[in-house]
Amino acid sequence: MAKKLTKDVDGDGRPEQYGFYLDPQPWPLYWVIRSYGGELFDPATKKATLLDPRTVKALQFVADLIQKWVVQPVVAPGEFYQVFANQQVAMIHGLNDDAFGWDEAIGDKFAWGIAPSPKGPVKRAQFVGGSALAIPKGAKYSDIAYELTLRNFYKDSPKEWCCIIRGGIDLCFFSK
Repeated sequence: MAKKLTKDVDGDGRPEQYGFYLDPQPWPLYWVIRSYGGELFDPATKKATLLDPRTVKALQFVADLIQKWVVQPVVAPGEFYQVFANQQVAMIHGLNDDAFGWDEAIGDKFAWGIAPSPKGPVKRAQFVGGSALAIPKGAKYSDIAYELTLRNFYKDSPKEWCCIIRGGIDLCFFSK
């Protein structure tokens, strides 16, 4: 899909609009690695697994977005809101709490929406941070959310919490 959304309008060989942007920071790279079946370290041996073939394949995919397929721009740190708001990228990966930044940057320029992060070759993997544990004021099922949060932070359940939270909300934003 990113290839179809990448457009070289003036024919100079450089896209005016790229199909996708994934911030090359550790947290977005981790969900890609996990979607390829890789990990950053082996909890049993406590050793890094960056050379595991699945992890290498995932990182090569990220590099290929820019270098091989030319569907992702190189963006200066902190400018990813602007490239999406200026429609220089059609889809951009972000977390649920990025929505406020997108809304502010885009305003009424164009319609935009959200979709789940793409499924990798092995599975759909997500990043979930602390914002996934917030309970919005006026939430319809705040009592259930509160009980779930308490249960997950109980001293004996960190492993169980990690397993539950892995299905959290990671989003791809796209312009319509």
